[in-house]
Amino acid sequence: MFKSIYTKVKPSSGGTLCTVSSQMFSLITKLCLTVLTIQLFVSNTYAQNDYGIEVNGTTATIYFVDQGWTGGWNYICLGDNCTAGTKVGNRWERQISGITVGQTYSIQLKIQDNSTGQYISPMYDVVASEAGNEPVEPTCSDGIQNGDETGIDCGGTDCEACATCNDGIQNGDETGIDCGGADCEPCATCNDGIQNGDETGLDCGGPDCEACDDSTPVIEPTVSIYTHTEHGLILTGGAGSSSNGLTIYSFDTDQTEFSECNDGCANSWPPVLVNSLAEVLIPQSVQDEFTGTWGVSGRCDGALQLTYNGDPLYFYVSDQVQGDTNGEGAGNVWWIVKNEQVVEPTCNDGIQNGDETGVDCGGSQCQDCPPPVVDAGTCGDYGLTVVDGKGIMYYKDDLGTALYFCTGGGFNNCVPPDRYENGYYQKDIDVTIGQTYSLAIQASPQNVEFTVVAGESSCYFVPTCNDGIQNGDETGIDCGGPECDPCPTCDDGMQNGDETGVDCGGSECQSCETICNGTPNPSATVFTTNETIEFKNDGTITFYFNDVEGRTDIQFSLDGGLSYQYASPDDMGSLIIYDLPPGIYQVYARWSNGDCPMNLGDYRINEGGPEPTCSDRILNQGEERVDCGGPCAACEESACGDIPLVNYPSPALPSPVTGITPGVHGYTFDLSEDLSEISVDYGQTIYIQSDGNPDFEFYCSCNQVEFEGVSLASGPAAVPQKCQDAGDFYYFFRYKKKDYQTDDPGDQYMYSSLFTTQGERIDPRTRETIVSQGANWMRFRHPHAYDGITEAVFDAVHNADQLRYLDRYETIITDGPDNLRIDPQLTSANGTFHPHEGAPVTPVRIDILDIGDSPAPRYATTVGGVSGTTYADLGPGYNYGNMVNYEITAVAGGSGAQTYNTLQNYFIGQGFNTLGDPRLASAGKASTLMILPSLQTAGFNETNYNLERDAIFTQHLITLTEEDDVDDFLEGHHIFHGVIHRSDNNRLGPPVLDEVQIGDFSCGSCHFRDGRGPEVIQTPRGPRVPPAVYGTGLLQWIAGAEVGLRWDGGAATVAEQTKNALVEDHKIDPDNPADISPEDLNLLIAYTEFLTVPTRSAASYNDEDVIQGEVLFHQVGCASCHSPTQRTSSDAPAEFRDLTIRPYTDMKTHTVHNGTFRTPALWGIGRNIQLLERNDKATLFMHDGTATSLDGAVQLHGGDASGSRAAYNSLSTSDQQKIIKFLESL
Repeated sequence: MFKSIYTKVKPSSGGTLCTVSSQMFSLITKLCLTVLTIQLFVSNTYAQNDYGIEVNGTTATIYFVDQGWTGGWNYICLGDNCTAGTKVGNRWERQISGITVGQTYSIQLKIQDNSTGQYISPMYDVVASEAGNEPVEPTCSDGIQNGDETGIDCGGTDCEACATCNDGIQNGDETGIDCGGADCEPCATCNDGIQNGDETGLDCGGPDCEACDDSTPVIEPTVSIYTHTEHGLILTGGAGSSSNGLTIYSFDTDQTEFSECNDGCANSWPPVLVNSLAEVLIPQSVQDEFTGTWGVSGRCDGALQLTYNGDPLYFYVSDQVQGDTNGEGAGNVWWIVKNEQVVEPTCNDGIQNGDETGVDCGGSQCQDCPPPVVDAGTCGDYGLTVVDGKGIMYYKDDLGTALYFCTGGGFNNCVPPDRYENGYYQKDIDVTIGQTYSLAIQASPQNVEFTVVAGESSCYFVPTCNDGIQNGDETGIDCGGPECDPCPTCDDGMQNGDETGVDCGGSECQSCETICNGTPNPSATVFTTNETIEFKNDGTITFYFNDVEGRTDIQFSLDGGLSYQYASPDDMGSLIIYDLPPGIYQVYARWSNGDCPMNLGDYRINEGGPEPTCSDRILNQGEERVDCGGPCAACEESACGDIPLVNYPSPALPSPVTGITPGVHGYTFDLSEDLSEISVDYGQTIYIQSDGNPDFEFYCSCNQVEFEGVSLASGPAAVPQKCQDAGDFYYFFRYKKKDYQTDDPGDQYMYSSLFTTQGERIDPRTRETIVSQGANWMRFRHPHAYDGITEAVFDAVHNADQLRYLDRYETIITDGPDNLRIDPQLTSANGTFHPHEGAPVTPVRIDILDIGDSPAPRYATTVGGVSGTTYADLGPGYNYGNMVNYEITAVAGGSGAQTYNTLQNYFIGQGFNTLGDPRLASAGKASTLMILPSLQTAGFNETNYNLERDAIFTQHLITLTEEDDVDDFLEGHHIFHGVIHRSDNNRLGPPVLDEVQIGDFSCGSCHFRDGRGPEVIQTPRGPRVPPAVYGTGLLQWIAGAEVGLRWDGGAATVAEQTKNALVEDHKIDPDNPADISPEDLNLLIAYTEFLTVPTRSAASYNDEDVIQGEVLFHQVGCASCHSPTQRTSSDAPAEFRDLTIRPYTDMKTHTVHNGTFRTPALWGIGRNIQLLERNDKATLFMHDGTATSLDGAVQLHGGDASGSRAAYNSLSTSDQQKIIKFLESL
């Protein structure tokens, strides 16, 4: 905290006093200097004639005058097309073709420099000029946006500011101050039928309109009007309606002012409702155009519906934005409410009318329309499509890799692809609609040539609503989801699909005449209840059915129609069948006399759990807490309540003494001696990192399951009473960075270590120095990469750099009261793979404590490497238990390029770790904390964005200490996933998975991205879902485990299971070098062993449902088998040794569903579900994949788990969903 005396400064022109501390003033000055330095490093600009494009005949040169850069590598970019240039004289140049003199282009330079690491210029907009002429200087009247203009001929340093709708002046084409014109909201008037401007009510109040009558409520318009390009003036919802701006329709089936559209029809066609006739407001502007009669009619549910000319009015659920008219003509009964007045058609009214064949074209009066472009849905293998008038050649990645696109006939005028997106290599070309083109694509493994007429068809690289298949978010073929029209149903109020009438006929709906012998089928709704206690046979099946005219009795079969033992008059409406044993029932219904048998489906009655006892570890039979109270012995007093301390508590640091002053980069806390009060204080770097608002929070727990929290944002706070009552407890702190650049709000938090009140306190000022070691690998791009990949284990996607060039390194951190030294021991030798036996590398810089407010990471403090060494000294400013995250920048490895480490986390006084909340670190201190970019942070590059997200499990244990182990992990990744190194094929473009097979497929083809498989495979032990691979190396070392790996627990080690899989699934002999080399086998095993488990989101417990769901998970007995905590063996290899982890398994076998199986670990299951669903993969549960949801998996927990299932089923639906939500947070 800043505690200096404040100086009051009174503005010279009067006004309120402002306060600035002298310490704060010094800090602000330092900040400004820091920002200035960064700006000079990143975007140092120079004179206009020092860069540009010169055109000499058919060849053009992009150039940048050299500024003394080292230039070990460089890229000269035309737009986003970046290619290495060469130094010619004092200029860096790149030769290009296809440039037109006088046209504007965007250019940029990226170049290596020893003094700063790299230089990246701004993206300059330049006008191409003839060679020998001076470059064209941008002006404020050349009709293009160039120079540093922020708009066309406006903004920047030289031109007038661009007009905006909030600059407080009337400019541009505005008709008033910040209103009117093409871009701003219309200016307010006193008769426009809406409350706007300074009005205090509808067209009243404010400086311009008459005063409002305070007794009159303000009413928003019920309807409005909109000029549509195709339909002209149409009626839309007003601000006072439920769907402001959306199109309004009428329904031909309505024969009176009373609606015939109810129930499912009303879901698709919501009525335009009003609260009362008095609240209907039809603006004069609407009445001037729609001159008919307005009214209100009552609906069957008592609501009031607006009518026009006696027709009830509706919205359409598939219209999402103003101008949508998706309901026009639906079923030939739904119609837009349009202006009745006849308007003389013109060729420039923006509407297709008269005898025009298109909007303002065709017919007897207007110019011919351009040839139509046929919408062909999703693109095929290769060809030419036209999108928004632009030609795009494409080549699907399933065929191979497109190297060059050729437009000159045959294989001439060939250039590389512009981009790779959505599974296609793409190249933009200029085309004329209707003209024929001879095109070719040079590709590996096969070239293609084709002739095509531009505009003959248009296709898309993503799923469309007319490609004839169900894909994307569609719920049917080309229907459903957010983009397509709703799928036809039998109650949507229109004739669609293959219906022969409105909601009847066709393949799905009831017959428009009769269904079965003149009446509807004997349909019924079926509900079941499970057996309550095992062997009681007290399950039930309940039927609900309609009273059908012409029928008397309905009969039911529970054996697939073999016998009909149950019957009821159909006017009774329901029938309950009691005393049914557990089992699966094939339910049929028919009318009396055997008429119209109908299959109602299969229904399961689950077996009940054992009779509740006072030792079943389930909260049941009226107990106050689990197994105590009620019919059991009285509950002992426990401050921790229902849940005891976990079996294996996470290690914690001893509490520090009070009165420690925070370092400049850290924070300290005071926990009072009586454990009743907590406070925190912090230094200026935390202030910078959090933008002055860290919002510190304190959390404590006596069982490491339920944590109580208090905010310290306003100063000291009382320790939660539950923790005080416990006597001793565990605790941690967290605070917020300024922002985050990911999809996970939890990434904004910084955590402390976990502390305990047990034992003697220590004085961190006299603590012993500790030395920690961790191994990792350098990355191509910064953390949460905005222009490439960081976490994905592949060759670079932004240039031709290679994974094998990246340095593998061992970081040694020396941590004492007086200094924190980070020594990554990097090496560099250009052109070499690991190990890089070159010279040691001094880091360019080490950035510490990321601020989180920029795609290119910014940090609160930075140090440089010590010249002539491989380390950097960070000084004494960090405090005991603080989390220090850092990024290393260095020219290391084999490519000569500047590289970076992933954001690593070190805890002062403890060592490498992840998060102080023990619930979040699934693999304990071996967990990875993944910081993955949002789509916006990734520059909306979906390929890079998905590559990073799909790498969520593809990370090694952070307990690795040897760089050779890291290299084995990286090499093993490519063997596991069938990926070819770029060094082996010299191929650019995105990575290809499963390209190299072991036997008939790669390991990754079953274990999708190191998680569980999306399909069932046949094994010698029966059908199995491939289990998750991540974390198996830790499971094999759990102390006291009764079984090993695999669904049946039959494989003791990863090595054994790997060999079993190669024999049983891949059909090869792992001991035969002809099938797989010993080296590759060892790498495959190393990769599988070293895969860790990522942390849970730090925002998990911001959700109260997750907190309650975890308690319920314990109360219904799930934790009896899915034990949250385990500890690894003390005789395991160092990277696996003595780790406290949270796998949620007891490593025992139980009879649960169709056999005896090992309790599967639940860690990471939520992230695994997200991974599969994001990639359109099936989510399968249980050993044989018979469940497709977590709730479905619970319902299949019989046998030893039937008691827990019964307890789960006794919960409310809301509480069941809380357990599911907790599981999904893992």
